[in-house]
Amino acid sequence: MDRERLRSRILPSLALASSLLVAACGQTQGTPITGQSPYASIAHQEQLASEAMAQPIVIAMYATSFHMDPSALTIPAGRPIALTYQNDDTVTHRLTIPLMAAKVLSARDIASLLNASTADTLAAVIKEASDGQVSFAVEPGQNVTSYFIALQAGTYDLQCILPGHSDAGMDAKVFVIGTADFGTLSSAAATQGVAAVAPTPAPGPTGQAMAGMAMPMPTAAAQVSGGHVMAPTTAPGQAHLARDVTLPPVAPGSLKAITFDVADTDVQISPGVTMAAWTFGGQIPGPVVHVRQGDTVQFTLTNHSTMAHSIDFHAACTAPNVNYKNVLPGQSYSFTWTAADPGVFLYHCGSAPILQHLAEGMFGAVIVDPVDHPLPKVDREFVFVQNEFYLTAPQDGKVSADFQKAQTGQADEVVFNGYANQYSDHPIPVRAGEKVRVDLVNAGPNHSSAMHVVGTIFDHVWVDGNPANDLRGIQTYTVAPGDGSAFDFTVSQPGNYPMVTHSFMDANNGAVAVFQAQ
Repeated sequence: MDRERLRSRILPSLALASSLLVAACGQTQGTPITGQSPYASIAHQEQLASEAMAQPIVIAMYATSFHMDPSALTIPAGRPIALTYQNDDTVTHRLTIPLMAAKVLSARDIASLLNASTADTLAAVIKEASDGQVSFAVEPGQNVTSYFIALQAGTYDLQCILPGHSDAGMDAKVFVIGTADFGTLSSAAATQGVAAVAPTPAPGPTGQAMAGMAMPMPTAAAQVSGGHVMAPTTAPGQAHLARDVTLPPVAPGSLKAITFDVADTDVQISPGVTMAAWTFGGQIPGPVVHVRQGDTVQFTLTNHSTMAHSIDFHAACTAPNVNYKNVLPGQSYSFTWTAADPGVFLYHCGSAPILQHLAEGMFGAVIVDPVDHPLPKVDREFVFVQNEFYLTAPQDGKVSADFQKAQTGQADEVVFNGYANQYSDHPIPVRAGEKVRVDLVNAGPNHSSAMHVVGTIFDHVWVDGNPANDLRGIQTYTVAPGDGSAFDFTVSQPGNYPMVTHSFMDANNGAVAVFQAQ
């Protein structure tokens, strides 16, 4: 069942639920205040803010084909959440958020909030509510609503605990922002229309210190925008257009003039998730560089960003301290190198800390075609760059790279060509019987890629893309971070052939593509 049909089924009920919540809470924002003192007006605004703060935020989620939609939630600490979950699979799902500290609300608690939604009522409900784990079961074709209050900022997993379900894709991220301080909860704290927030940073589940954040919250149902729902809501983003994977042709001539513009750019990395990234050419990954063995590359780096950046071409043999130097904001630097060795190579920013610059999106692929011993001709050649994203909680609707999380290797998303699942949502057309080559670069920064195409065996694996390194009849081949290889295969009959990293933790986090053979 497609998403629009799912939403047409469940969103009307959510809209009705939201309107009932607002009505029950005595929402009177449209009521004018006349003939009263300024103190009466302030008191009225405090009352409205207090009422808004105690209203549950209504969020819809769906299970279909063992995947969750949306795949990420952003919610505030200290605010009641009404999570309605629709199960359109044919099996039961048992959902939980195992590491998130929460107050689990009962039907009686919700009734109390509906009858008198004030900060004092919310404080009383919180005092009586039990600490617990958000857990619920959803039968096939049914929906349930779970009510809870998240207590502490952090990044958590919402997952199905039945064997194999999480591995198959029943997993979503929950970003909690702010830290509830119920000791200071009062109508005075609610004058900004927010949950009370502790002034000191609170450690998330990975040990990262996250600053407390106070943000206005919506009073109606949270809106779904692709694969990420945020409270407060954000404007839905445009539909993602999958990046072209076709290897671009080599430009004529033996001298290649290449310029990279470095810029701080907002980049979508999964449905509804925008990253404040550092980029080569305004995209993740940066532009594909395609040259021939023996070509001379005249390279210029122009820095339009707010900090120093550099370049490291794995395909070049040159003194790093001479040509891989930092380029300051507003400056340019040029140098020349020769593509002496054929292969599939990574390039990336080499400025310290390199882990941060890689995590922020500063990498790309270099393909050097062999001249002396060309690889066999193929019908189609595609370029994929795999990388991991380690994300902070959203701020102002955007996430950033989390350096401390990157040091743990616990990735939030693992993707091909900068966007999660884009080639499963938009399969790559091929023809049965065609010879296909995939040039795969692993930008890491931490995880190896266990390259595998379901339903076929690699005729050749050209290790590092070099014709001297020919492996044959390979089912899965590991590409280390910072490495690349070329994979030749033929699909024998029409159908869908998934390409994955066979490290399925990473495949479940977005590193999946589908070749659709006609």
